[in-house]
This record gives sequence, structure tokens and C-alpha cells, in this order.
Amino acid sequence: MQATPRRKSDELGDRLSLLHSAVSSGHVLNEIAWASVRNELMKLYDLGVERARTAVMLAAAHSYRCDIAEVERFAKIASRFVPATAHEYRELISAAVRVGLFDLADEIEDLSKRQDIDVGNSYRISMAVQRGRLSEALALSKARPHGLAPDEVSNVAELEMAVAYLMEEGVSDEEVSDRVKIAHACFVGEARASVLNCVVETTPVGLLFGFPFAGTLEEGERIDVAMASAIVDQFEDTLGRHLSFLTYPFGAVVPRPRPHAWEPDERGSLQLC
Repeated sequence: MQATPRRKSDELGDRLSLLHSAVSSGHVLNEIAWASVRNELMKLYDLGVERARTAVMLAAAHSYRCDIAEVERFAKIASRFVPATAHEYRELISAAVRVGLFDLADEIEDLSKRQDIDVGNSYRISMAVQRGRLSEALALSKARPHGLAPDEVSNVAELEMAVAYLMEEGVSDEEVSDRVKIAHACFVGEARASVLNCVVETTPVGLLFGFPFAGTLEEGERIDVAMASAIVDQFEDTLGRHLSFLTYPFGAVVPRPRPHAWEPDERGSLQLC
């Protein structure tokens, strides 16, 4: 039986995956390799070859360079052509979330549901956590039809702890997600980098959202201050007594508050101590 010849888009998808693996590990994006993949994708796109698929890959590619406008442009184009697979929807949603386009990610997820394409419960849980929707993530984890895999049990226990804390303090998913969205956007703008995996930890003094960062300690501290300031500017009640946002080095297992940890003042805003 003769093997099916590989499409050009398959080869470019492999090269894009290598770039994703590199930046996800904290390496600087190889701009030459990135430009080569992007140019080849644009050739396919301009020829009208697999227009939805190439638009999906272009959105993903631009998310690695934190090109927010281009991510939005190609994600919307891909949505108009209607992606055909769960993998393509996951790529689009992830690209939007990486650069802080949470509303766009919601629109794409809604489109997948209308097309009756299931992106997968584990993936939906992960994306809910990335956007600070912890109660939603916990509800999804408990709704799995075939139970939990062994390696997911600890994650559910952590989610239960976080959600229990928020419920006890009377903090809603919407309130958390609104502040995660602001911190996320600030990080993207200040670091000129995508958020590849936001880590959430329940601590004795609230929830800590950690953003992986490949820069120096001093640069990370500057971004910490900028995220806190952005939240103070946006919200009268920052929920600083419950939520903290910090950068952490790639490779660290769990982000830890630095000596200049943010603490709430009398109205709940974040103050540098």
C-alpha cells in the first residue's frame, strides 16, 4: 500500500511545532526560522491552498512573536473559513489566549461548539485556568464522562483548594478573570512576549498567578510592578488581599513571591513593601 504523500502544510506544521517547543522552554525565538516558516505559509495562503488551515498556522506563528494584531487578523480569517478539526480550533484558541485576546478565544470556542467539534475536556479545563476561570475549570473536571486520569488527580485537588478559598472569601470567577485579563495584557505589553503557561498556586495569603519570563530578575521585577499598577489603575477594589501576579523564570516548578511581595492597603489595592 502506497503511503499518502505529505502536504506542504504538514511540513510547515512540523517546523512550527519546533518553534513552539523552543519558546515554551524559554529559548529566544529563532527569527530566521520563524520568518522562513511564515513566508512559506503566506505563499500557501496567497494561493488559496487550505485557506483555513494556513490562517490557523499563521495565527499561531504570530502568537510566538506576540504580534497581537496579526494573531487577531488571521484568527478571524480562519474563523470565517471555518476550521475543520479540533486541533485547528485548539491552535486558534491557544494563540488568542497567549496574547491576551480572551474575548476572541471565547468566540472561537463558541464557533467550535456550533460546528459540533469537541476540543476536548482536558483542553477546555487548561484554557479556563489560563483565563482565571477556576470554578469553571473545576466544574469541567468533575463533568468528565470517564473519570480522571491518574496524573490529573493532583491538579483537581489544587483546583478544589483554589475554588474553596475563593468561595470562602466571596470572590467570583468573573472578578478573578477580569484581573487576570488586565495582568495578562500588561505582561504581554511590557515583556513583548506571549504567556505560554500561566501557573496558579494557592498560598496561605491567597492565589498566586505566575507568568513565565525569560528575561532578567530586574526586568521581571519591573513587570511585576507594572502588572500591579495596571490593576490598581483599573479597579477600585483590586482584590489584592486575595490575588497576586508575578513573573517567574522558565524552568522553575512554582513561582514564589519575591521580597517585594505585594500586599493590600486598606482598600485592597496593591502596595510595594
